Amino acid sequence: MTTADKEINSIRIKVAAMCELVIGMCREGIKALNTNDQKLADEVISQDARVDDLEVELEEMCLRFLALYAPKAFELRYAVAVSRLISDLERIADHSKSIARQVHEHYCVPVLAALPDFASLTDLAAGMLAEAVEAFFKSNTRKYAELVKRDRAVGEYQRALNQKLVDIIAREASNINTAVALINVIRRIERIADHAKSITGLIPYIVDGTIKRHKDKAPHADHDH
Repeated sequence: MTTADKEINSIRIKVAAMCELVIGMCREGIKALNTNDQKLADEVISQDARVDDLEVELEEMCLRFLALYAPKAFELRYAVAVSRLISDLERIADHSKSIARQVHEHYCVPVLAALPDFASLTDLAAGMLAEAVEAFFKSNTRKYAELVKRDRAVGEYQRALNQKLVDIIAREASNINTAVALINVIRRIERIADHAKSITGLIPYIVDGTIKRHKDKAPHADHDH
């Protein structure tokens, strides 16, 4: 194994650690919200700092690799893709942390009980993230088209749930703040799904230089805030 190969392998191992951490934050943040588990919410919130550290470490590793090893075309594309991947992962972690924080600000369980499709939305988005990461490591270029379709389904869930929450705001004064908070949570879950789709869009670029990122964007998607 060449020195360049060893460096790529080190990057891959650290990327895997970051992916595992962010997938866990996503699932646990949603679980904490569903169960009003404040301890679990705190664990999710505390993990965000480690994600930020990993992002910085990987950025530096990729830059060092590009500067020192005169990478071949595939290696160059991989390092560039990792730089984009870790940005997506960092944003997903931020969204997961924000979802977990709602546990301390609102008791969402009663309103969530009136939204059976919320579980379908969160299962879909969290599943997209896990599958996107698996596809990234397996260089599965077919996963992007599949996640484009699922991202549209996420948008449909988002619109339907938002309408139900608007109805709750109109008729239940005591639940207005919680309903507004959940509209924001649902927007964050939609963004997590969109980032998952973007991750799979990196795979064709690594394999043969095809650029998919930001293509086929669903019309409902907005920018991160």
